[in-house]
Amino acid sequence: MSATAKLFAAGFLAAVAALLVALEVGGGAPQEVSTGLPTAGAFVGWMLPVIGLLARLSAICTIGFLVAAVFLLPNRSDQVEGLGAVAVARASAAAWVWSAASLLLFVFTAADVFGRPLPHLNGVFLWTFATGTSLGRAFLVQALAATLLAMVMRWAVGVRPLAVWAGFAVATLLPVSLTGHTASAGAHDLATVSLFVHVVGASVWVGGLGALVWVAVRGSKRLPAALERYAVVATWAFFVVAVAGVVNASVRLLHWSDLVRTTYGWLILAKIVLLLALGAWASRMRRRVAAEPSRFRALASVELLVMAVTVALGVALSRTPTPASD
Repeated sequence: MSATAKLFAAGFLAAVAALLVALEVGGGAPQEVSTGLPTAGAFVGWMLPVIGLLARLSAICTIGFLVAAVFLLPNRSDQVEGLGAVAVARASAAAWVWSAASLLLFVFTAADVFGRPLPHLNGVFLWTFATGTSLGRAFLVQALAATLLAMVMRWAVGVRPLAVWAGFAVATLLPVSLTGHTASAGAHDLATVSLFVHVVGASVWVGGLGALVWVAVRGSKRLPAALERYAVVATWAFFVVAVAGVVNASVRLLHWSDLVRTTYGWLILAKIVLLLALGAWASRMRRRVAAEPSRFRALASVELLVMAVTVALGVALSRTPTPASD
């Protein structure tokens, strides 16, 4: 296993561990139901958020590698070349994982909605979920769009077309953001738009850093120039994520005191602490990397692991009951 694969695997395992703890603390873990009521079972209940995390992280990787190929890695012509072309191939592979995870989300969510264990979930339930619910359609649209991305990027080599496809990858995040937990909240438009902006900012920020760590592992001479470009992107992404996160949290809380009185608020506070820590760490890292460029890989790897945990908290929040009821 390559050094990059080991790092990404470690990040995923750390995120899964954080997700499971957050679900237990926040009350989003599978609960026992009264005898006689239909239930999909504990396996579906636990696997659903884990698959959701896999979908979120694979989407972040897809966007991050595309951003690196198009914007961060300098190109001498109108076509991506060298490591940029390899980054596009990595984005295509991540998009395949994103597509598969979206299909699994469709199946597991259908089982959860209808209270059916996977062996008892037949085509009738899947068809009803696909045609009768906006969430079912959103998962299928996301899976189809991710599949299209994975296929097209096998042949796309131009910088401008790839920039368009990077925008398409960002837009692929929209259908699921418009449905589910956020869509049923009060102030629907504010909730969905702020969540979409929050997820887009996080995807560019986290995905871009992940791609740059991969570039550092490959020993590319284009890393210093890519770091200068990423610093601008990361600064804007940080403020976008913070502002959109505050707006989205305000929709879910009845009072600001819910931050300390409810388990949902505790998870939000944990996410805020991690976000502030990431901002401080990034600022320190830029100064240290400017003095010792060779330290970027080690410092950025730590930041990437913390980012993965923060993403996991976001997934846990989507499964946690909010103080503000529907």
